[in-house]
Amino acid sequence: MLFIVSQCVSAGAASDPLELLLDEYVKSAQNIARRKDVVSSQERADWRSDWLIRLTEAAAKYPDSGLVDAVLAQAVGLCNSSGNYGESRQILGQLVSRADGVAAKIRWQSERGEVSRIQYVITRNVVDRDYAIADLLESDRLITEAPADIRGKHAGQLVLNSVWKGDVFTKSGDRWLDAAESYRAAREMLTRDLMESDHRLSLYDMEFLLAGELSSYAKARKIDKTKELLILISRLDKLRIPASLYAIQALQSCFGTKSPEYDAVVLDLLAKLESDSHTPTLRLALAESFFAKGQFQRAADLYEEIRRDDIADIVSMDKDILAAGGGGGYLAELLINLGVSYWKLERLPESIEILDEFLSMFPQDSRVDRVNAYLNQIRRHAESSVTAKASKVGGYRVALVVGCSVIVLCVVIIVLQCRSRT
Repeated sequence: MLFIVSQCVSAGAASDPLELLLDEYVKSAQNIARRKDVVSSQERADWRSDWLIRLTEAAAKYPDSGLVDAVLAQAVGLCNSSGNYGESRQILGQLVSRADGVAAKIRWQSERGEVSRIQYVITRNVVDRDYAIADLLESDRLITEAPADIRGKHAGQLVLNSVWKGDVFTKSGDRWLDAAESYRAAREMLTRDLMESDHRLSLYDMEFLLAGELSSYAKARKIDKTKELLILISRLDKLRIPASLYAIQALQSCFGTKSPEYDAVVLDLLAKLESDSHTPTLRLALAESFFAKGQFQRAADLYEEIRRDDIADIVSMDKDILAAGGGGGYLAELLINLGVSYWKLERLPESIEILDEFLSMFPQDSRVDRVNAYLNQIRRHAESSVTAKASKVGGYRVALVVGCSVIVLCVVIIVLQCRSRT
């Protein structure tokens, strides 16, 4: 920015009243930069405030100067570096109005849209949200109506504008379909050539855009679109986040695990998604859903399958937690829920065995006391069941003896009656 100002100063007429001011500003900024290790935060803030006032007042005083744009551009930089995005937006509006060519208007309007977005992210004020969307849409309009050569040079800006609109609608918390549409538009405009030619797009690759669209549709409870996007994500190469984790997050947004629709959707996705290292996590989420709904037989069956088939993946997912010597993460949760499921199914010996295994594997886990309490209840239940069975068997024996005695007595009476008659 200072290099640009230096060029502008050199290009300005010797009689331009802003030339000396810009020259002084450049030297002052260079001095601050050289002394960055000793300049306090307050001193830097005061410096920015003082120069912002001087630059904006000078631009207003000499509106016909050839260096007004350079002065205002520096004022924008000072506003942004101090977090004063509201004033930055106003100054950028002046630059848009002053711009002669379409390219310059696009440049300043696009920066205004980005600044407005940041202002909204900070304030979450509805007025700032509307400013941000309006500024980004105006940038879109200027680009799409520009001559083809200029429009082509700003194709990356259209992608960014759509991403930023998606971000604004997402943070609004009530515009999920608008957010999804914005991310979809960005996704459809994004090409490999465009990403390679515009370094600003490096943060917004296909995974980022699909994830934004997915999250928005999930929060809007559009399950068909959510499933469609999950399948698209699973087919991307080198995902930063496994598709199974995206699925868990999206479905929890759509339903929550206690929803009656959750189980059917997860089963459908397990059949359709490309398998990845965290597919067991999705299966665990399904088992947890069965468990939460009290479907203990289905929960136990699935936990047993996971324990048999996916234990290596689960241990791998838990490795950081296990290395820290704390809780057991997925594996610990599996053992607890499986043990409780056995308990509810009256499979008490298996329940005790599984919960004892948990205690031996994770003695430092925060749930140890809870599991010990479960075991105490299960053992008492098992003992009372044995006592009840013994009592029941004893009762049967007494009844049998009494019954047999009655029969013998009846036979004796009949015999005696027969003899007396003869």
